Amino acid sequence: MQGKFILSVRSALLLVTVSALLPALLIIIVSGVEHGRTLEQSVRAEAHRQVESITQVHLETVQAVQRILETLGALEPFQEDNRPVQTLVLSALLRDNSEIVNFAVTDNQGIVTTSPLLPTGTDLSDRAHVRNALGKGRFSAGEFVLARAGGIPSFPFAHPLRDATGAITGVLAVVYNLGDYRELFDRMTLPESNIVGITDNRGIRIFYRPENLANPVGVPIADENWRRMRDGEETGSFISDGSDGVLRYYAYRRVLLRASADPHIYVLVGVPEDVAAGAARRIIVRNVALMAAVLLLALAAAILLGDLVFSRGFRVLVSTAHAISEGRLEARTNLPRGRSEIAVLASAVDRMAVRLQKREEEKETERAILDRSLREKEVLLREIHHRVKNNMQMILSIVSLQQENSGDMVHFRSALESRIRAMAAVHEMLYESPDVAAVDVSSLLQRLAEMTVWIAPHTGPAPRILMKVEGGTSIFLSIEYAVPLALITSEVMTNSCKYGRNAEGAVEISITLDRVGDTFHLSVGDSGVGFPRKAGPPGPAEETGLGLQLVSALVSQLKGSLEFLNGYGHCSGAVVRVTFPVAEDRLH
Repeated sequence: MQGKFILSVRSALLLVTVSALLPALLIIIVSGVEHGRTLEQSVRAEAHRQVESITQVHLETVQAVQRILETLGALEPFQEDNRPVQTLVLSALLRDNSEIVNFAVTDNQGIVTTSPLLPTGTDLSDRAHVRNALGKGRFSAGEFVLARAGGIPSFPFAHPLRDATGAITGVLAVVYNLGDYRELFDRMTLPESNIVGITDNRGIRIFYRPENLANPVGVPIADENWRRMRDGEETGSFISDGSDGVLRYYAYRRVLLRASADPHIYVLVGVPEDVAAGAARRIIVRNVALMAAVLLLALAAAILLGDLVFSRGFRVLVSTAHAISEGRLEARTNLPRGRSEIAVLASAVDRMAVRLQKREEEKETERAILDRSLREKEVLLREIHHRVKNNMQMILSIVSLQQENSGDMVHFRSALESRIRAMAAVHEMLYESPDVAAVDVSSLLQRLAEMTVWIAPHTGPAPRILMKVEGGTSIFLSIEYAVPLALITSEVMTNSCKYGRNAEGAVEISITLDRVGDTFHLSVGDSGVGFPRKAGPPGPAEETGLGLQLVSALVSQLKGSLEFLNGYGHCSGAVVRVTFPVAEDRLH
């Protein structure tokens, strides 16, 4: 009974050979699957990067079109409706810009008044870009159209025209040739297997690369794909059949002209699923085929040499295979090379171990390169802001040296030092903040208040500064607003420290910042005796102080208004109130 369970030498050798190679086979399969997934993720990540690149190309084109329309709209012939001059200007631009299909100027009803190619009286009020520009009073994008001038597949934009009072008198429209996109994207050297699609806000295909009769421009994309992009996140992905029936991995992005606006186009990059997942399958098949070949070779050696002495070599093979299965990829058989089956099997196992080890080393090297690149970028960004701060401190040092060599520069140095410290505070908060694009204005004003206490003249009690910021716990603005606000606040607080003491000789300064919609109000006042004249902006003869001229210039830079009041809000003395708008895309 027991004899039937005793294996022959040949059978035992075959069984041991298979058992020894199974762990290595498992490692190769698992490693191949992991490596294949990494490649698949890399292909998909590349699709998302391509979407971002295409989006950037489109936005740069839109910005260029917007700048052209805004520049034309600011010219006198377009503000005063000088139609002959308008025709000359638009015809010249159309002649010099092949990517432009046509220009048109309409009245406030959308009726063409001037155009190089369209007849006067053409009704464009049904075009989305014209309706939006007239209705919303701002630069607007339209929808896919066949241009009325030539029937060319195009995408239109419009900018409102205003008279001297600010009233909308019409729009200036431009039609962009979508065929020009092909040349732009050809320069991006996208993979041949990838498709690039762009739709308007209705799901109408306005661009497709490579050209395909199954995906013509001007028709809707597949309903399921359009629903997923329209109802999904701003940036996302999905796997679906295209209009041509090919299963693809799609990465997409909705593109907006401005924050909180509806998307005007959708950018889509598709990678055939065979490309995305094919690399993984090829790696697995290759590895399995390699291991199968090794296994077949080992079995053949066992059959032929089953009666020979093999125990030592076999033990070495088993030991090496187990070491590899435990993750010690540096393990080798170190058996002599030759033509015997054991030697061939040992060579195959060693080669397998070398390939596995090399693959792991490549993965570690790639990971190290990515980590180093990320750290370098972070250090570089913070270093840039740090240098800006150091440059400002250098300016302070130069002013100090100039003071030592010129006795009449004392007041100039003090004022300039206060201004530069205000600017430095903005940049210091930028490089200390995780968001290098915006400054917390509440924290900025608090820091300016502390700086004013520190640098205030020591001829009397130190100023007591009251902070009140309304409109939210934190208000974040971009640097183009933060720097003028910092300088204005610093100038007014410095002036209050000099002239705003109350009857007890103390200085109390109140700073209030509140927001109503996209309009901000900054008030800085003291408890002193107030302005020695009627409240209101100073006359021409009074605009002699550098500080006042600087405040007026900064308020103009903000496109705001300036008021000088006595007794306002929490302040009983002089109050400077600044009102300024902030564009939606500059709010954080």
